Order: sequence, then structure tokens, then C-alpha cells
Amino acid sequence: IIPDSQVDNDWTSLNFDDASWQVGPLSIGYGDNDDNTVTSNVTSVFIRRQFEIDSFDNVKYLAFHIDYDDGFIAYINGIEIARSLNMSLVVGDYNDLAEIENEAVIYSGGEPGSYIFDHEFLTQNLFEGNNMLSIQVHNASANSSDFTARPFLHIGVVDEINLGNNEPSNWWTLPNTYYHTNFKLSTGEPLILSGIDNSLTDVIALNENLREGLSMGYSPSNYNSICYYDNPTPGSSNESSWCYSGIEDDRFLQSLQAGMMRTLMLRYKMTTLMPLSSLRIMEMNQETTIKNIPHQFH
Repeated sequence: IIPDSQVDNDWTSLNFDDASWQVGPLSIGYGDNDDNTVTSNVTSVFIRRQFEIDSFDNVKYLAFHIDYDDGFIAYINGIEIARSLNMSLVVGDYNDLAEIENEAVIYSGGEPGSYIFDHEFLTQNLFEGNNMLSIQVHNASANSSDFTARPFLHIGVVDEINLGNNEPSNWWTLPNTYYHTNFKLSTGEPLILSGIDNSLTDVIALNENLREGLSMGYSPSNYNSICYYDNPTPGSSNESSWCYSGIEDDRFLQSLQAGMMRTLMLRYKMTTLMPLSSLRIMEMNQETTIKNIPHQFH
């Protein structure tokens, strides 16, 4: 629909009655050789498309792409799933304008941005059966010379299925996906991976000092080395997290925090050309200053 007044608040829901809306193939634009439905002089276009998922068992992830000019907000079953940066300060009323212009990219050989949603998101927010993808696309000005609304929805499956004529687009790049489970392990217990033929794939024991807020995994650069992370990233790669080689015993850290370990032996060797120097030592929120240091000391 090309609205000329405020759209009903529930227009993104599955049960909204859109019988009065116009019907046409995507994409929508001003007819500059990448549009199947041509329009002109619009501030916004609101789009609804129903899709069906037979079963979550064969679905790994959902991937949403959109080639747009100038801004957009997307929803599934009434839940916002994606929004362009130039729509960050607007509510999404029919007459809102994108804050800055954005050019579509597919026509020039580019790949639109992707939004990937894992299996857990699907099971919590989608239905086995009918679902509704809703998108509103906005121009940056009412007199803009171009407009593009070209969305794509891909589903990654576990087992190969016949997609008929709906093969992925030629610019499609498979996303990196990672296995995820929800069962619990206690520290010290082994985690064992095996094949369906019971062959051993890998085994790893959880560090006994592993605690809330920390995680462990193989180093991205060396799969024979274990890393410990203070920034857990479930469902995503650990490549952006710092790799620590171990975890300090929590009892040791608690004793430091309680002030039980105050004696600290330090050995220094320092050379200076100045007859008087100043050395500051920071120790557990206490500052010690040593002055009149000779040229060399041990």
C-alpha cells in the first residue's frame, strides 16, 4: 500500500485484514530497470508478505536481505527484526522521512546487507505454519528522484530440499552459522562430541574455575589450544574476543579483594641520569611513593 494517512497499528500482525491493499510483484520503485511494480512520488510504501514454515526441525536459520532507497523497518509477526540506520530517530509513521539518502546496490553489482536469525529465534518468534513478513520503506524526501523496495527472505535448511524456481539469488553468500545447545554441564565434567556411528570426534573437560561471565573454546588461530573468554558470544564466533590462557582460582581473587595478601616483594634495577627521581607503585588501591632514589638500586 502507498499510504496517504496513518496505517493501523496492527498492520504488521499476521491476522491484520489487508484485503483492501494493492497487490503487485516486488521490487517496487520508480521504474529504473530494477522494479517489477512501478510507482512515483511516494514518501513511503508498506509491504506485507505471508510465508509458511512446515516444521522447525529442518530449519537452521532465517536470513533477511533488503535492497532499499532510502530507509526501511522490517517486522516478522509484528516483531521488529531490522531497521536501517537512517531510520533510527523516527517512529515509522507513514509520512516519516529517512534522515539521509541511501542508494540501492544490487543494480550496480553490490550485495545488500544481511540480518541472520538463528534457530532459537525462529522457535520463539515464528510459527510452524503461516507467518507474516512486513516492511515499510521510506524516501529521504517527498521529491526524491528514486525509490527502491526489494526485500529477500531466505531459509537455511538442515537437509536438502527442492526449492523449485526459488533458488537463492546469484549474489547470495552463505552466512557463517554455529552449533548451539542448551544443556548444562558442571565444572570438571567432560564434553564429548561423537558421530552418529559413535566414533569419537572430540572431548574437552570444563575448567574447574569456569564461572558466570566466562566461557572457553578453541583458539581461532590454533585448534589445539584452549582459550578462555571474558566476553561470551553464544551463537557467534569467538574471533572478536581476547584469548586468555587460563583462569585464576576464584578463592585467590577473593583473598586479594579482602586484603588478605598485603605483603609484596619487588626487585628493581633502575638507571637514571637524574640525581633525584620519583617512583610510584600502585598496590590494591594504595599508593606508595619512593623518593630520592639513587642512580641504581636493587
